[in-house]
Amino acid sequence: MKHHLSGWKRLTALVAIAAGSTLPVAVFAAAPTSATVTGSGYVEICKAFTVPPIHMNPQPVVSFTVSGGGGTVSVQSGTCSPPISVAAGTVTITEASQPWYQATAITALAGSSYLDSVDLANQTATVTVTPNANVATVTFTDDPVTGYVEICKQAQSGSGLFGNYSFTLSGEDDYTGTATVPVGACSQPVQVPAGTLTTAEAGSNLYVTGIVATRNGVGNMLVAPAPNLTTGVANVSIEASSDPSVQTDVTYTNNVVALKICKAWDPESGNEPGGASTLFPFAFSASGVPGPNGAPLPVTLMAGTPESPVCSNPTMLRPGTSVTITEGVVPGSKVENIWAGGALSVVPNTLSLTNRTITVIVGTPITSASAPTNEGVVTFEDGLADPGTLKICALPSSTPGTATSYSYAVSGYPNTVTVPLGSCEIVGTSSTDPFQFPFNTTVTVTQLATAGAAAQSISVIPQYLTQYVAGVATLTTWPVLSGPPMLGGSGKASSVAVVIGEQTLTEVDFTDGAAADPVTPSDPPSTSAPSSVSPSITSDPAPVSVPSGIVPVILPTVTTPPQQPQQGTNPAPAVVGTSKVKALVLARDRKALVKVNKAIMVTRHSLAKYRAAIRRHLPQQAKLVAAEKRLQLRLKTLLALQKRLHTAIVHLS
Repeated sequence: MKHHLSGWKRLTALVAIAAGSTLPVAVFAAAPTSATVTGSGYVEICKAFTVPPIHMNPQPVVSFTVSGGGGTVSVQSGTCSPPISVAAGTVTITEASQPWYQATAITALAGSSYLDSVDLANQTATVTVTPNANVATVTFTDDPVTGYVEICKQAQSGSGLFGNYSFTLSGEDDYTGTATVPVGACSQPVQVPAGTLTTAEAGSNLYVTGIVATRNGVGNMLVAPAPNLTTGVANVSIEASSDPSVQTDVTYTNNVVALKICKAWDPESGNEPGGASTLFPFAFSASGVPGPNGAPLPVTLMAGTPESPVCSNPTMLRPGTSVTITEGVVPGSKVENIWAGGALSVVPNTLSLTNRTITVIVGTPITSASAPTNEGVVTFEDGLADPGTLKICALPSSTPGTATSYSYAVSGYPNTVTVPLGSCEIVGTSSTDPFQFPFNTTVTVTQLATAGAAAQSISVIPQYLTQYVAGVATLTTWPVLSGPPMLGGSGKASSVAVVIGEQTLTEVDFTDGAAADPVTPSDPPSTSAPSSVSPSITSDPAPVSVPSGIVPVILPTVTTPPQQPQQGTNPAPAVVGTSKVKALVLARDRKALVKVNKAIMVTRHSLAKYRAAIRRHLPQQAKLVAAEKRLQLRLKTLLALQKRLHTAIVHLS
């Protein structure tokens, strides 16, 4: 085909059939005139790719080098390059070599004579270029080259692992694939592109102890970079083969992960409710792929120190198992902190101090920068919670009976409480010396049988339990009412069980009337989470981390309120003269108490830091011990102030 040297535009229509592939029509701009091509000419490279037998990119981009000044050219399969200017004479065109394709045909336009030689093994063609505007078009047709791989799964001896494992495969020319393999077996041969193949065990938490790759069971087919056991990724070499008689075998070995639960007590908060032998119960639930993933059995632990906690025996679990750990209620104590470390990751938004729970996924996260390990540890640290108080009210119904007062028995309190009808009484020897009920204690209040009278209904205030978290009053989702009230009817006892909140006055209201059996027992209020929370009530803060070094102690300023009445004295008229003044004083004292509680928390944590620092910094012990004594004095003062404020608030409530 001749091209005349003139100002006409050149239109080249190329249709080449190569191994079942059809190249599209390519349109090019006018070639330069004879005045600009003296001693030079043009070549054009077209690319065809046989449809691959597996999932690969059917239109790969391939590089070519062209001698005679043509340089490097990239051509996508199914297209042609623009005309390439080269020096006239013999020009060599070489396709870049890759293991996953091979040239099977190199052709010129029908009827042309510029193609001099073809070397399919080296993917090279030589053409004669004349010094004119003619374009020597050469078409390279490639076939994909594949091989075979098998993925095998083994378990560490004695681990007890079983079940299926999934893998992803990625290779040359955008190849992707998957394989699922049971422990102790191998997958079927998988056809993949020849060259480098990347295998990856699926899952976000793994414990891979070894990855090996062989060819038909011998040799080492691993290629750089070395296998990453944390992410379960390996790169292997795939040899070209038309059938599975030659294949690469990749074997993954996995192990179980041990999960331990540890218990610590914060000695700065006070003594354990039941002494050093106090037992803390834990319950578990688990989910995930079988192999094994059974939840640990319930366990009870005594508490050690934060530096040396008491831990359970380990439970062996398959990596990837999700485990929810919940500490049971121990009246008088509360969970102050939960730590999780080692071969596990914390499920976001599951750590809750008020719910005493956390959910973890065992196994080393694939995002971990450290090598995989075989043990995960979750530590619960508890501290002493402040007690609460109880108030009982006897309220008249619309049909009052003849009784003028009612008597009540309170579990955990040794005396009977008598309440005049229409009045309230704080449980204790006096209103200024209330009985202290441990936090999270379930207290049963029983109205004793009274002739000619009956409890018509029973209600409690507040609806939900309050707990102090890092010194902040936190409204939980736990209901104060523990089960429906039991209304006895005419001349019979009635009762209700309530849970005591921290630093909270719990009020139980009995509405009493004439001797008539109630139609139905009172239903408890909804136990769903409150829809709104007071601005002073917050959700769980993040766990407090203890720094390793010494940090400055910054204590909040606490304004001491005016002296409140002591036990056995009459309240000052200014305090109780009017309900308005009483409310103002009550609000002021409660605000001051919040500040005191925060100061106590800060002081206790500061003491812990200084005591740890004393053990680490022997040369500075004298200076640190002096600071520790100042903090102890500060804490003693704050605790005394806290007690005075609490007494005043109870009296004013």
